[in-house]
Amino acid sequence: MKLKHLKIRNYRNYYGDTSVEFSERLTLLLGENNDGKTNFFEVLEWLFDTIGKQLQAEDVSRKRLAELQVGDSDQVLVELHFEHEESSKRVWKSVEFERTEEGVRLGKQEFKAEFLDGGTWQRTDAKEMVEGSFRYFIRKFSLFKGETSLDVLHHQDFPHLVEFLSSISRYDRIVEEAPKWTKEANKVANRVQKKFTQEENTYRQLEEDRQKAEEALRAEEQQLAKLTKEIDEARQALQTLEQDQDARERIALLEPQINRKSLEIQQLESETPRRNKSHALLDDMWILGAFSPIFEEFRKKCDDSRREKRAQKEKFDQELRDRLANLEQTVHEHRRLVNGAEQLPWHLPNGDVMEEMLHDQVCKVCNREAPEGSEPYRFMEEKLKEYREMERTAQAETVQPAERPETCFQNEFVEELNDLKNEIGGTNAALFNNKPKEIRDQIAREVERDERLEQLRSQLDELREQQDKILSQRNISIEGVRSAIRDYGNLSQRLGSKENELKLCEDNLERLKAESEALEKKYAETPVPKGEMGRNMVIKDYFAHIETAFCWAKEQNVEKLMQKIEDLANAKLEFLQGDGFRGTVRLLRKGGNWDIKLYDGKNEMASPSKSQETLKYMSVLFAISELTCERSDSRYPLIFDAPCSEFDAQRAQAFYEVIARLDKQCVITTKDFIESDGTVKRELLAPLNCKVYRVKKTEGFDPTRQETISTTITTIK
Repeated sequence: MKLKHLKIRNYRNYYGDTSVEFSERLTLLLGENNDGKTNFFEVLEWLFDTIGKQLQAEDVSRKRLAELQVGDSDQVLVELHFEHEESSKRVWKSVEFERTEEGVRLGKQEFKAEFLDGGTWQRTDAKEMVEGSFRYFIRKFSLFKGETSLDVLHHQDFPHLVEFLSSISRYDRIVEEAPKWTKEANKVANRVQKKFTQEENTYRQLEEDRQKAEEALRAEEQQLAKLTKEIDEARQALQTLEQDQDARERIALLEPQINRKSLEIQQLESETPRRNKSHALLDDMWILGAFSPIFEEFRKKCDDSRREKRAQKEKFDQELRDRLANLEQTVHEHRRLVNGAEQLPWHLPNGDVMEEMLHDQVCKVCNREAPEGSEPYRFMEEKLKEYREMERTAQAETVQPAERPETCFQNEFVEELNDLKNEIGGTNAALFNNKPKEIRDQIAREVERDERLEQLRSQLDELREQQDKILSQRNISIEGVRSAIRDYGNLSQRLGSKENELKLCEDNLERLKAESEALEKKYAETPVPKGEMGRNMVIKDYFAHIETAFCWAKEQNVEKLMQKIEDLANAKLEFLQGDGFRGTVRLLRKGGNWDIKLYDGKNEMASPSKSQETLKYMSVLFAISELTCERSDSRYPLIFDAPCSEFDAQRAQAFYEVIARLDKQCVITTKDFIESDGTVKRELLAPLNCKVYRVKKTEGFDPTRQETISTTITTIK
């Protein structure tokens, strides 16, 4: 069988029509994680399936479905052209799908095939064509997803492959029927029991004991085989889990750290919340953060004003005292007589007395008459005027201030300012003085918190990046790792329990073998009684020998086949490994199963590298493929999905160069030859004689919307 051309339409992220032409030897499909390499592999699995696996709604292209209106329909199609037995053939599967209000409705799945006859395509049964060209159990040993599927000897269909590659099936009927023949011979012997003599009864009892011992021994051997198979299955499962043991151990170390960092971030965010600075200006009086220097300036100005006021008041009071002294002197001068004589006492005469003297026209001082118009009268009149004038002046300068005392300051503004200073000072000042420290402390805490959060988030991102890198390298999910950790413990416990049962079973088997051997010895030493019973015993023994002979022949046939596979595998390993150290492949039987081991001389290699493990399995796989081609007189392709993820760049380059030289059609999807930025390492592909395609998501998609994602396959070389 030779693959020629594949067309994919609207399958998962393969939007529209996508085509691939296969090389007669190596075809490489290069793509990064999640670009669609595995979908390409699985589309071939779906096409070759002949047991009726149905297309699911999630297998329909989301992008194409999003373009359709409700009620519109399109088609999912996978079509393969290939050659088999010098005849061109094609097979395809298709499903109509319709967009509905609820999502998508799938139509009937069509599975059709045609072959070219004289230039005309003739329709035939698709299932018969696929099974005739690419048998089910051969497909199981031709399509491999990941590295864990390469251990073909533990595949459930391996016994069918052994039957196909060898002639052991011709022994099956005899091996199956021989115990029945022996049992029938025993029944015939039992029918003549009444005719036994004492000697015959003894021989009969011995035969029954021997038969029971054989049956017990066989039952124990079956139990041993069953336990061995269960243990092998458990070990195989553990081995599968242990292939990612280092990843699980690293994830197990990273998980608690990630949880601790996440919890610390949550606690830090909840315990030290950020303060809204705009709200804090008034709510927490942060607006007074610069109050202290302003208050100090205010207090200084208040003190200066108080001192200035006191100085001005003292100056004003001194000036006032000086003015009063001058006023008293002035009053005293005004009261002096014109001729310089001493004035009368203050109460003689006063203004009223002088008016009275003018009214009476007599000077009561000198006791002389002073008629109106006379010189004495005018003199007294002038003196009265002078007195009244002096009185008015004195009232203006002395009496008036006594009623409204003259002061330097008419208001108490300076005192009010000092009162305000005193009110703000003290406890309040201490509170306001603490605001800058409170603000600095809060900001320092937030800066420290932000720096710590940034540090924690950086550490958390680094831990998650390490975790994602490990998961990406192993192509596993974190849920799968957690499940594997749980399963590993359960499997280990179950394996321990089964191994204990196996030990007991082996002990019982040894005991039963000893009992059986003792009975066999006694049986051999006992003479065969003459007569009909004796003849039946001989016949029964013949059938037992026939059964043993054919069982031995069947096992020998299997041993020869496995030795042939081992020899071919070592030849393939030498070719695949080149000049590097390769060891020796050994196929060892363990119970009912076979294991592939790698030996260094006479000793099993304790810790082979991942690349050595992969090459070990692939050498056996290529050996089986070659034997299959010889047996069926036909060639079959090998299809791998990411078989070399554990190889370094140099080892991978050498591996692909070797595969490209094989006279074997191989299709491999891989993320090798791609730089971290997505560019293809064309210089490394140049030496390879093969077809190369680039599997890549179209640019400009929305990573949060699957309907925007589609994958294209473009030719590199």
